[in-house]
Amino acid sequence: CPAEINDRVFALELCECSGISGDWLLFYEGTVTARENKRISVRLEKRFGYRHRPDMEGIDDSNWWCIPRKKHCWSQVKFSDWAGKYMPGQVIVFQESDILNTKIGQVNALSHWLRQKCRQNYPGESL
Repeated sequence: CPAEINDRVFALELCECSGISGDWLLFYEGTVTARENKRISVRLEKRFGYRHRPDMEGIDDSNWWCIPRKKHCWSQVKFSDWAGKYMPGQVIVFQESDILNTKIGQVNALSHWLRQKCRQNYPGESL
């Protein structure tokens, strides 16, 4: 889904690919304020941490540490956690490849980034 001004989007901050031990993403949810070529400005509203563990099953969006461990685990996190450098309400420019419209849903967005950024870890796997 393309992102236009005033659209709600997810914006990727960090992706660490580690395969079977679990891939890690930090991402924001916010509103597009401007768009120029392949650069999109987003007003940050929420920040999330997400871990994908391909050897686990299920989805749990309420238990951050995923006990019992789950395949998809996420939780809203503070902007200051994990070396965060931005504040809520701040407008940050992201590359178009790091922006996804929230209309596709959170798990679909996260799965898209995992395939895009960590492709080597998912030969033939359906996320």
